[in-house]
Amino acid sequence: MKLAQRAGFRCSNPQCGALTIGPGAGPEGVSDTGTAAHIFAAAAGGPRGTGGLSDKERSAISNGIWMCASCGRLVDANAGKFYSESLLRSWKDLHENRVRLEQGGHVQPFGWVQSLEVMSHYLFTPGVIQLSKLNLLFGMNGSGKTRLFHLLRCLTSPQLLMDAVSVKYPADLSCAITWFDPALRRATVDVCGEVLEYQADDRRVPLPPRPYRVWSFGTQSFAMESPTVSGVADFLGVDPWAARTVIHSLPGLLPDVISDVSLNSEGSVSITYCRGWRAAEQSRIFPFYVLAAFAELQARAEPTILVLDEPFNFLHPAMEMEILDLFESSQWEFQVILATFSPHAYDRRHHGWSATVLVSEGGRKSRISQEDDDVEAINRPPKGESLEEIIKGMRASSKEL
Repeated sequence: MKLAQRAGFRCSNPQCGALTIGPGAGPEGVSDTGTAAHIFAAAAGGPRGTGGLSDKERSAISNGIWMCASCGRLVDANAGKFYSESLLRSWKDLHENRVRLEQGGHVQPFGWVQSLEVMSHYLFTPGVIQLSKLNLLFGMNGSGKTRLFHLLRCLTSPQLLMDAVSVKYPADLSCAITWFDPALRRATVDVCGEVLEYQADDRRVPLPPRPYRVWSFGTQSFAMESPTVSGVADFLGVDPWAARTVIHSLPGLLPDVISDVSLNSEGSVSITYCRGWRAAEQSRIFPFYVLAAFAELQARAEPTILVLDEPFNFLHPAMEMEILDLFESSQWEFQVILATFSPHAYDRRHHGWSATVLVSEGGRKSRISQEDDDVEAINRPPKGESLEEIIKGMRASSKEL
């Protein structure tokens, strides 16, 4: 009953929202057409698996989402493979914020990007990426990952898009982005020569709407020896005082991994870890804790997407697993897009991550695919070659366009 009450007795599917309670037969009858669907399955073998949760955790309200009967059946069809745990949690958070807004209560600035549709582009055939809270992006060097990120940022950083179009690849392009804030919104971006035009909710606007913030971290080293306030500020690209706020927030946001931080008068940072990372390991994993804390603080002010481009280079597999576990925590309000060739990330596709593959179509074009066959194909090495050998070949191939 509490799950239904928190949802205002409406379906949590953002594209449905049907009322699930109303008058029934007779003067006192009540008709209830809602259902408490499980996010992770109640038992082994159910839709989306059990996610490693205990029996008590699977029966808790945190593992439930209120839906109408039709949507409840829909998300569990085909073993739930089209509706990930990450997507359902995003729906639940979004819907509860919408209910708070209608009720007049305090509303967190929760929102999330639902899709990026490429309608015309010099590197991609037309296609759509459906985004959830956790997203994996697989693609060989030269497949266009960086240009895809530029499209995602075209509402907040149009200069990145125009620099590539007008200088290196003169061409027209068109894309559309849909997001929730918490209402469903849509913006289209059209480039014709050196002219950039926007439409927001089918209305032409002179300047782009800024519905979310994208923070992208890629080619720089994900290592930070002897961290300092100025080093964290440079790494994040923020003011030193903002860096201090992020550093001081670490024990509160990550109590299971960091028990204390302190800053001396010169700005050096001392960290007390809850586990025994060696010095070399600390220097490589600390930046990821900083990124998670920074993105979370940003998400509490505005919808935020954290983009990590090939962050696992030179990391030990145990540290990769630690970082994947870090982002899989249900507490975070930001979205993650992780572009990687890591075989360990491939293996986490059923832990709430949505997977997208950029498939070479010959010539310069790539096809955007979220089909299981395409995702599996990139994880299926030819006979006689290991996955590690294939990944090394991908990394050594042509540079990113």
